[in-house]
Amino acid sequence: MDPSSTRTVEALSPRSVVVLLIVLGASALAGLAGCKKGDGAGSSGEAGAAGSASSSSGDGLLSDGICEADVNKLVVKGRVEKCKLSKDLSVDGYTCGAGVVVETHPDGKFRGCYLKEPKVVDGYTCKDGLHLYPGGKLERCKVTAAKNVRAGIDVRSGDWVTLRKDGTISRLELASGPNKISDIPCKGYFNYFYPDGKLKKCELAEDTTIEGKKVSSKADGGSVYVCFDAAGKRIADCKLLTGALGD
Repeated sequence: MDPSSTRTVEALSPRSVVVLLIVLGASALAGLAGCKKGDGAGSSGEAGAAGSASSSSGDGLLSDGICEADVNKLVVKGRVEKCKLSKDLSVDGYTCGAGVVVETHPDGKFRGCYLKEPKVVDGYTCKDGLHLYPGGKLERCKVTAAKNVRAGIDVRSGDWVTLRKDGTISRLELASGPNKISDIPCKGYFNYFYPDGKLKKCELAEDTTIEGKKVSSKADGGSVYVCFDAAGKRIADCKLLTGALGD
């Protein structure tokens, strides 16, 4: 403070001095608050930029660094859950090749892709269309090596298999062509099973005999399906089959 300012303060009454000190103190505090506010604004701007990058790249397995910007990209709540890879991605022992679509679960963990090389997952040799449950168990894939699931159920190379969370077979898609399932000639993609492995529904591939009665595989309406209850007895009309087919 210069001498003139000192003289001015000395000339003031005690009450005026107190008021002046209050005013000066308030002014200083306001200036300090302004500085902090400015610092906060800067921090907010940086966080915003980072959030924007996070929003586009996601916080999970996938990021813009490995994702192509195309119609396959799916972003949910700022996280990339599906995209087409621009380069190979290896995770949890699985390798997804560049150019394939990879998916994650909502928590960001690996769900599946078309694998670069076949891999044995829960006893099935998978490559294409691999999908895993959140806990890592096999849900669905196209197998590359034949496997006998149980008596009467054979999965061949090229067929698609869908499993329940407990590992029991739920659905068999006979992409390799007709095949017998529990002695029933089946075909197509809509062949379902009960948890104990009994056949639940099958698209007939040819005429057959069930419970002593001939059943034709041809109908004016197209495909003919045969359905069975949990005890293995045929249900005359598949529409009477209770419960979801995948259960």
